[in-house]
Amino acid sequence: MPSCARTALGLVALVVGLLLGSLLYEPQLDTDALRGLRVAVTGATSGIGFEISKLYARHGANIVLVARNERKLREASETFFALGASKVDFVVADLSTDDDSVYAKVIADAVEKLGGGIDTLVLNHVSTSHNLVAQGWQAVRDMTVMRNLFETNTFSHMSLTHHALDPLAASGGNIIFVSSLTGRIGVPKGAAYAATKHAMQGFLKSLRLDLLLRSVPVDITTCTIGNIDTASNRDAVAGTKLTEIPREKPEDAARAIVVAGQRRVRETVFPVAAVASMIWLDQIAPSIAEKVLLHVYRE
Repeated sequence: MPSCARTALGLVALVVGLLLGSLLYEPQLDTDALRGLRVAVTGATSGIGFEISKLYARHGANIVLVARNERKLREASETFFALGASKVDFVVADLSTDDDSVYAKVIADAVEKLGGGIDTLVLNHVSTSHNLVAQGWQAVRDMTVMRNLFETNTFSHMSLTHHALDPLAASGGNIIFVSSLTGRIGVPKGAAYAATKHAMQGFLKSLRLDLLLRSVPVDITTCTIGNIDTASNRDAVAGTKLTEIPREKPEDAARAIVVAGQRRVRETVFPVAAVASMIWLDQIAPSIAEKVLLHVYRE
């Protein structure tokens, strides 16, 4: 057998082994360690962010919710406090602005409401506005759409990260970034959204190395999430074959995210089989990956 064929078979075997191992091994959540943990969650009033906050609350964490709708924040705060959170507060903020002082204030307010420190910052907010999947490549030609999307999905995350580094370093804390499969591979009709997610992944990978280089005790976990049953995801993929693919529950995604953050891993994927296989297929056999993606995104 030619050496290149043996190498290819070895890679395939490695991928299959890793996938099977990931499916068989399910790390447990240390619920005791969540009690009293000081956590700020952005995009906390709906979807995965709501479920992340709920999980922290159920196990007695001290939580600050960040979103722009005050009514929803109040309702969520009451829900989470009733579930058992040590304390719940919120910060009302528009996370689509280009005003950096807003993000400085979000972090300062969150730290104050958490009692003077912060252990975990969960960056979860996102914009999927403008029905980008429906517009497809046309959205990329509208620079106003692109810039607005980058403000919410990229620059706001970068600014929050920048302002949170000092208080997180003081506590030896961590950042959890909730990303998407489109942050790892290209997808049809998703160039604008994928650009924002790829940018953040590159930013955080480099930042992690900078922090290690300077011995700054802040860990970063990136969570690559697949097809989840949330309202925003249903709207985004409407009219494509993705609607026929079973969606994972947001509470299951939230658990995977919280566990990964607690374990301080560099990266996690969820659901493991679907997301990991597409990432590896894109790297090993990109032409096949493209055919799969074209099939599921066709209307």
